[in-house]
Amino acid sequence: MHLIGKKFTAYAVTPQSDTIPLIRINNWDFRWQYFYKCKTLLKIPAGSKIRAEGVYDNTEQNPNNPFYPPRVIGERKGSMRTTDEMFQLIFNYLEYKKGDENISLE
Repeated sequence: MHLIGKKFTAYAVTPQSDTIPLIRINNWDFRWQYFYKCKTLLKIPAGSKIRAEGVYDNTEQNPNNPFYPPRVIGERKGSMRTTDEMFQLIFNYLEYKKGDENISLE
């Protein structure tokens, strides 16, 4: 997300319908987007589904909104300018080895 993003949540749902929290950002800040990371490796069982949810504020009350008055923001043919919007959850996958969940990423 870029400037009008407000909240970001991601989680995994296992085949047994258990939920594994991945990340929750209640006060999204575009300038920190590459620093929001998990503290440890997470074991996510095979067959799990990854879900991500985002909340945007495209109003005049959002001081980060680059447009006044606010306007409809849509896809811009792959452009990734700061004034464009998108929603991505980026993660790396490794084959699980016992004890991986004890590795600190801090």
